[in-house]
Amino acid sequence: MKQDEQLAKNLDRAHAFLLDLIEHPEKIDAIEDGAAIVHMPSDDPDLRRANEAMARRMAAEGVKIREAAPGHQTKRGKASA
Repeated sequence: MKQDEQLAKNLDRAHAFLLDLIEHPEKIDAIEDGAAIVHMPSDDPDLRRANEAMARRMAAEGVKIREAAPGHQTKRGKASA
């Protein structure tokens, strides 16, 4: 997957993720301070593989990685319940 495609897809998912957090602020407590949230979508295997590789690189640099909760998996910018 090209980096610009990965970025565009992750931005869509991040937008939906943030909107969901605004609607459900109690979910924020589950996110560890300083952690990077990485989406591992089951509906997009190419993006999942690209994000797994990115997460491994980040973890190797000491970044705390947390996978987006299943309730935060998104399709085309819409959070699923």
